[in-house]
Amino acid sequence: MAATHTRHALESGDFSKAALSAYGQTLHRRYGADHQAARFLRIFFKHPWLLNRLVRRMQQDPDFALAFGLVVIGVESPRTVLSPRFLSRLLL
Repeated sequence: MAATHTRHALESGDFSKAALSAYGQTLHRRYGADHQAARFLRIFFKHPWLLNRLVRRMQQDPDFALAFGLVVIGVESPRTVLSPRFLSRLLL
């Protein structure tokens, strides 16, 4: 993404704030929701009782544990664990 935007700026000769802001907008569209989800998860991990619940649930449900693990290692989006389906599995 950065290379594409840089090349465009170099080719057009336009380094104005407005022209370069397209890069920030692209990043926000691509990663904004993931960053919000990651922020939520950091808050989640500050509460030991929630973390204990999560660990117990993962011990009971290997598919749940796999889904969460894929988020932790960056294979799946953090939005995955914030879906209503995933959250209901955690709470039930």
